[in-house]
Amino acid sequence: MTTFKPGDHVVFGRPNGTQTHGIVRKVNGKTLKIEQTEARAVRFATGPLRQAGTKWRVATSLVRHKAALGGGSGFESSDA
Repeated sequence: MTTFKPGDHVVFGRPNGTQTHGIVRKVNGKTLKIEQTEARAVRFATGPLRQAGTKWRVATSLVRHKAALGGGSGFESSDA
């Protein structure tokens, strides 16, 4: 099981969709409070832009450490 602590740089989002980068601000039992570090557009052009600083509550199972990704999103299949 991966452990998170406040100040960790993380990435979350759908495996084949937009990834959101952020910093862990608070660790709860099964969720993390994450502050978004960069602006992100939503899927549809009519939707709002998510500004840096937006707070998210995300399940720990959906979050990956940014440093552990090694340049990729962490969700690609490995080339064997």
